[in-house]
Amino acid sequence: MGPMPALSRIEGMMGGGTLVMLFVLLLIVGVPLLAMALVAGGRLASQSRPPAEGNRPTAPPATALSARRCPTCERAVQLDWNVCPYCGAELV
Repeated sequence: MGPMPALSRIEGMMGGGTLVMLFVLLLIVGVPLLAMALVAGGRLASQSRPPAEGNRPTAPPATALSARRCPTCERAVQLDWNVCPYCGAELV
């Protein structure tokens, strides 16, 4: 007897029906799993992106938080601060 073709050897080892069943199982289970992974990956990626320009919170005006500056480092400080948090200078 001559050499058997590759497909015949596979069918001989597993049986043709088993091979078809494995392929169908791959389609039934594998495709939904792949779809769920892609959806979850997209959701994670969208959460890690910075917000769009229109959705960024805006900082309050500088005058609302700081009406004075530190005499030593010239940084803006809040009115109720007694010590500059940047350089440690006493605020008068």
